Amino acid sequence: MKKLVLITLAILLSLTLAACGSDSDKEVKDNGNVTEKENDNGTKSLTKDFKKEDLIDLAEKAFEGIGDLPMGATALEEVDLSDVETVNYITGLLSTDNVEVIVRSMPAMALGFEFALIKANDDADIEAMKQEIIDNVDPVKWICAVAEMTYVSDYGHVIILVMADPKEMADEIYKGLETATENKLGKRLEKEGKL
Repeated sequence: MKKLVLITLAILLSLTLAACGSDSDKEVKDNGNVTEKENDNGTKSLTKDFKKEDLIDLAEKAFEGIGDLPMGATALEEVDLSDVETVNYITGLLSTDNVEVIVRSMPAMALGFEFALIKANDDADIEAMKQEIIDNVDPVKWICAVAEMTYVSDYGHVIILVMADPKEMADEIYKGLETATENKLGKRLEKEGKL
């Protein structure tokens, strides 16, 4: 009986080690939460199965060391994706078809401020979604305030929206995101807000 148990354990151990072999993509660098891979065509992409907790962690790292954030900026909440009108108000997205989760800062009603991390589906066209956001998000959506600068970028399949007044605050948050992602943000789109 002991031999049978030992043989079974040895087989399971062998199968476990075999399962840890390499896949078809070559891993370039593992950065904790995100893995950069080299694809068959030689391009590099970031992969990560981001969940709500990962998005909150990314936001907290981006906010580290920033002293003058609006009240509520570091209090993060998940957005109800079934409420498409609210998703549109926050992000400018017209639908939630390609969205898995959105985490945003709690609203600062008297300030022109919005911060959101949008996890898109793996097959989503990230550049098209970023363009939809920058085209549709309203920097004058608050009653008495305007976001002087809006930035939209990406980190793999996470789209980043930063809207702030003054512009220097948006810059500081964006720099925090660059640091948190080790300068692996995608192309940045910008829009100035004017009353």
